[in-house]
Amino acid sequence: MKSFEKKLLGKLIILAFISAFVSMTFFHGTSYAATGNGTTTIGHITYAKGQVIVRTKGKWMILKETPWPIYSTDRVVTKSGRANITLVDGGVVRMNVDTSLRIVRKEAASGFLSSGKAKSTEVNVLVGNVWFQVELKRGRRIRFRTPSMTAAIRGTEGDLSVTLAGQTNLDLKSGSTSNSGNFTTLPDVTDTQSGTALRPSSEEFLNSRQILAVDSAVQRWIAAEKAAAKSAGLKQKADEVSARENGSEPSRDRAARAALDAAVAQSNAAEARAHAYMSVISEEVVSAETLRDFDNVQAARKSMEQARRSLAIVLERNQAVRSMAESANFTAGADLTTILSSLVSTMTCATDAHSASVRAYSMIVLAHSAIDMYVTEQAEAVAGKIQEDALNVDILRRAISAMLTRVSEGMDSISEQAVVTAAQAAAKAASVFAGDAQSHANVVTEIVTGDKVSLETALEAEGIFVHLSARASALTRDLSESLEAGNLDLLIETLNELAQLSEAAAQLSGDGETPETLPKTPVIDDLQEEADDKAAAESAEEEYSPVQDIPVLDPTQDTGGTGDRNVSPYTF
Repeated sequence: MKSFEKKLLGKLIILAFISAFVSMTFFHGTSYAATGNGTTTIGHITYAKGQVIVRTKGKWMILKETPWPIYSTDRVVTKSGRANITLVDGGVVRMNVDTSLRIVRKEAASGFLSSGKAKSTEVNVLVGNVWFQVELKRGRRIRFRTPSMTAAIRGTEGDLSVTLAGQTNLDLKSGSTSNSGNFTTLPDVTDTQSGTALRPSSEEFLNSRQILAVDSAVQRWIAAEKAAAKSAGLKQKADEVSARENGSEPSRDRAARAALDAAVAQSNAAEARAHAYMSVISEEVVSAETLRDFDNVQAARKSMEQARRSLAIVLERNQAVRSMAESANFTAGADLTTILSSLVSTMTCATDAHSASVRAYSMIVLAHSAIDMYVTEQAEAVAGKIQEDALNVDILRRAISAMLTRVSEGMDSISEQAVVTAAQAAAKAASVFAGDAQSHANVVTEIVTGDKVSLETALEAEGIFVHLSARASALTRDLSESLEAGNLDLLIETLNELAQLSEAAAQLSGDGETPETLPKTPVIDDLQEEADDKAAAESAEEEYSPVQDIPVLDPTQDTGGTGDRNVSPYTF
């Protein structure tokens, strides 16, 4: 490579780092309010027999134990099985064989997280037969909704049956109800008692559109769990190989290839999760259509289109990951393999970030039909922040790609080692932003499902990520300066610190769910102390901070070959 070309390529890398630093510094750190106390769950499955399938916080699974918590927007489906649900509002719902229902918590239009407002639990019976007994607490209401009827229950016991065609049959034992829609009264609907023998599911039920959508979602989640397990295994193997790395050329090459295999598995797992969450969206749209809630169908389809764009990028990025991994078979030299592995790892971070976006939009689809607009707008605002993380990761990807070109063209050994170290450090920085995207998705999930205990943890983690990301941004700036100066010692020091931040990010963001408690590490403890101090200062200045508008960026929009953004900058 000619001298002036090398200098130009070096400047391109610097521009990419600077662009990353500017965007990470100024496009991060939105605050929004989420206050109030209340019940974490809206009920529990206290008894189950036979095949019972549940969707909990957006994840489908076959129920294996009781009691099982129920959150707002959760679904329960019995095939050749039965289930009893005890509601915290007072009352019991018994599901018979071949029954599908969803339970949502609705609150006053002034705000889902407001205290002292009227609250109601709505049981959406899509198909099947339920027996219910309701004992309401003060300030609480329970409604049953079917494709053809809505009934407000007041201290009532009865049976409710819904056919696949949507016809509703209601038998009241006691109490009263305020009904709207079309329904038929009928004598006792039996066979809902726990002790009676189970009958097999009907072919008509199993082949219905809504149950086929449920089955598809369950299979997607089974595949996602398998992919996640494989990814975890290869990650552990890569860590073990890295721990044995002794600095020799063969040893470094083995470590790089093990890390590359782990990154590919992680990217595949992210794609599997994205498909699983898309299946949740598809199934929820079918449910809304079944309930004939056409306003929510339209809103859900809009969010579905946003999720599809993110899914398309997940598929594109993962295909690129696979192609680059295959090219490693033709790569000679530990340095090139290490940079290629860093590039693949960064691409995997992009896959993770866009997968988190699909997850966020899947939860927003659930929010459309379950909760008021206040919460939906909060969830959409947080989802917009995920796109920023994805764009920042893409900037780092292009920087590492330039480094790969730089080394492949040949450089002196000291500079080459510096570039390799910088590439590894940039990949660690990318993982911080991918973790930040997951933390935002955790917040969206807890907002929508109403799990206020987990929401507090998710918000706390998100607050720490503000400091994690800011520190990663500063280190990225230092990285570019150290690279041009050829300061290998400082590059290694930066790599080590970014590795610590990356490890903390992985623990904070969780793998598709909010951690029960925040992990305790020196890095997280320091950042958490900073977050607590900042929160205390902000609380003293302002008691309430409203949701701020956050533009949802188009994830398909490129940002320029050298990291120059072609979207309008905005501040919060």
